Amino acid sequence: MSKAPEAAKDWYLTFFEGLAADLWRNACSPERTAQEVALIADALDLDSEDPVLDLACGDGRLAVPLAQLGYRPVGVDLSPASLAAARAFAKAAEVELELWQRDLRDLPWPGRCAGAFWLGNSVGYQDAEATTAILKATASCLRPGARLLLHSANLAETLLPFLEPRVRLQRGGIEMRARNFYNEKTRVLTTHYRFRKGEEVEEQTAIHHVFTLEEVDALLTGSGFTPLARWASPLAEPFEEEAEEVWLLAEKSCA
Repeated sequence: MSKAPEAAKDWYLTFFEGLAADLWRNACSPERTAQEVALIADALDLDSEDPVLDLACGDGRLAVPLAQLGYRPVGVDLSPASLAAARAFAKAAEVELELWQRDLRDLPWPGRCAGAFWLGNSVGYQDAEATTAILKATASCLRPGARLLLHSANLAETLLPFLEPRVRLQRGGIEMRARNFYNEKTRVLTTHYRFRKGEEVEEQTAIHHVFTLEEVDALLTGSGFTPLARWASPLAEPFEEEAEEVWLLAEKSCA
């Protein structure tokens, strides 16, 4: 494979199924999840029973423990398989989750939520125009002064210095091999994945629009947010050069 393979524009609709979903479900340790949940509650300054918007909620990895702590997550995702997994997870944990299959640009809950978070590298699944629409829809759901927490390891500063043409790892008995193709002109990363578990093999292709930190700050500002902080980990360590991930905190403007 000498050139980037083709990927559907809406590749994320079917990516998180089968072996890919199983691997991602095992990618984060319980310790890491606990750190992220603690940062969400603290950075968003949530009170008990506050409704909090979980953008691209996936299988409920963060929404379920937040519900166990007494908050009221409102999870939104486009993947039916992910939402089914989230419902099963919530049922097993004996908590209630409000889950919606919706486009993130279509969030009809004006002023309802006390905070929002958008984690798991999904900032960049779509281009700048669509990302701005998502941020504006999110802002419309938040109360004045409410906060938004973003996370990504796929912004230019956190991705490109560490990008390898080939990646291989194993999680939960699943082997993943990935080939990365970065187009410097379009600033789009195309990744072809091959997942294997025993004799079972699945292949997927994903694309990611690689924004800079400055561009994300501009998208936030243009969508009704004021950037507040940058961190390098869920422990809120200061963000510096050569960090492999970034956490961005922003506040909805009161005007």
